[in-house]
Amino acid sequence: MKISFDFDGTLSRKDVQKYAKILILIGHDVYITTSRCDSENKVYYSIKYDNSDLFSVAETLGIKKENIFFTAGCFKNKYLIDNKFEIHFDDDNEELKKLDENIENHCTGININNFMLKKQQIGITLI
Repeated sequence: MKISFDFDGTLSRKDVQKYAKILILIGHDVYITTSRCDSENKVYYSIKYDNSDLFSVAETLGIKKENIFFTAGCFKNKYLIDNKFEIHFDDDNEELKKLDENIENHCTGININNFMLKKQQIGITLI
């Protein structure tokens, strides 16, 4: 299964990191899709992230650099739909609403703030 996590407010959380690690260990393809800017665009957008925290978490979890996508402030829905993600975890209701607006979308958006309940609803269970 192709699964995406937002970073800030989502994969930045330790409980979500543990869950993502389990998903990786059982064979799911895990990605980070963030509204942050990459290092090439951060000056243009005046955003002060150097992304070292994001890359550190990705390395710890075993998420490859090529599995990290920066939307530079744009909504994530187009990238997620175009790249055929099945699940995207996020804490931003506007991002999740954008996913729901596309009738051809097959990516389930899950609000991380309902994380424990949604884990059971989508059928991914822990041992």
